[in-house]
Amino acid sequence: MHYRFPSNGKLETWPLRQEHPEQAYDIPISMVCNHVETRVCFALNHRGITCLPDPNVGRELADGSLVSVLDDFMERRGSFYLLWPSGRQMPPKLRVFIDFMLARVFNRTGS
Repeated sequence: MHYRFPSNGKLETWPLRQEHPEQAYDIPISMVCNHVETRVCFALNHRGITCLPDPNVGRELADGSLVSVLDDFMERRGSFYLLWPSGRQMPPKLRVFIDFMLARVFNRTGS
């Protein structure tokens, strides 16, 4: 199952390692959408495989309802950044949000 970028209509390329760069992988296109939740639902219902960010399927991977099958073939991992304006003091709401993101998305505690 593939992701289509709503802004330009292109399909997201799966980050698979290319052992022979001159030969591109031809991944079958069985379903295309631009919603992560839809792809998770279809994968949970045995309708195909999809490439999703770990935070979107962490619970499903942990409880065994989904299984990662292409880890050995992954070329890169994505990056996720939290950006905020600099200042002398961080607003308490921002600190709470950062701590929440660290615990829920990045699975670690803040400093």
